[in-house]
Amino acid sequence: TPLAFGETTLTSRRGHTGHDANPWLMLDAGQADEEYGEVWATALATSGSWRMTVQRTAAERVGVVTSPGHEGVEIALAPGQRHTSAVSVGVYDPDGFGGASRALHTYVRRHVLPHPDEVRPVLYNSWEATSFAVSEANQWDLARRAAALGVELFVVDDGWFGERLHDRAGLGDWVPNRLRFPHGLRPLADEVHRLGMAFGVWVEPEMVNADSHLYRQHPDWVLHLPDRRATELRHQLVLDFSRQDVRDWAYAWLRDLVHDNDVDFLKWDFNRSFTEAGTRTGGRDARKVYVEHAEGLSRVLDRLRNDIPHLRIEACAGGGGRVDLSILERTDQVW
Repeated sequence: TPLAFGETTLTSRRGHTGHDANPWLMLDAGQADEEYGEVWATALATSGSWRMTVQRTAAERVGVVTSPGHEGVEIALAPGQRHTSAVSVGVYDPDGFGGASRALHTYVRRHVLPHPDEVRPVLYNSWEATSFAVSEANQWDLARRAAALGVELFVVDDGWFGERLHDRAGLGDWVPNRLRFPHGLRPLADEVHRLGMAFGVWVEPEMVNADSHLYRQHPDWVLHLPDRRATELRHQLVLDFSRQDVRDWAYAWLRDLVHDNDVDFLKWDFNRSFTEAGTRTGGRDARKVYVEHAEGLSRVLDRLRNDIPHLRIEACAGGGGRVDLSILERTDQVW
């Protein structure tokens, strides 16, 4: 796109990096192609809302400013407080857009991905076969079929927990549904391992349904401004990962899920953007959750990976809606 004089802003106000735009850009003087010409690129390592502004002056000078958040989002520091800004990666390459791409790929492999040389396993996911109609019997059957095909990682998708018979209930209640899994997930995990595959499960830790035990106990845990009506998307609301108590809750059940069921892999989903997001106390700092939620997510992922080194995690946000250098530093692949 030709760069206009003045300021051109790319942004996401969704609380995540987004399907429609991602926090990176490339610039050239107008003559570069895939193999030739000078190219400058930058990428911002954040998983929340973000903003990148490119200024072209009348004197034909160009500058780029990148930051997490968007207008109206401020991080106010009290005396003695610290805030570390997101890493902004800069690349220059004289060999066109392809050269800049390869330079970024090399950077990601060397400095971002946790296991860049590890061959990813052949993965089977149960969703397309069973949707919410998950049961111990049909998952056992699928696991045997998957193993016969040469699958290396078997993943049970949505529907294994709480009252999750459909998408209107159960998010937040992360215990196996006893009608579907009378003895919990461990017998299935043991069978998957016996068949020679790794075992994985679908989770969506940042979300909650209003029809859940968690929401009835902690309605104050959701991202919501006190003077706005809470809009549900996909019948769900977003939990406030800027809160220490929410992060501690998420870490505890995720740790127990992995340990109790010998889980090797988590498919970590995130299926709705922010709306009316803020802290319930309101006030000047209410909207800083657009930055601090993503920072809280990073803390939970870092804690899990530090305490359970063998665990592998797949990032999923309605598919590829949260692909950025920050999430790639903490996960092993993207759905």
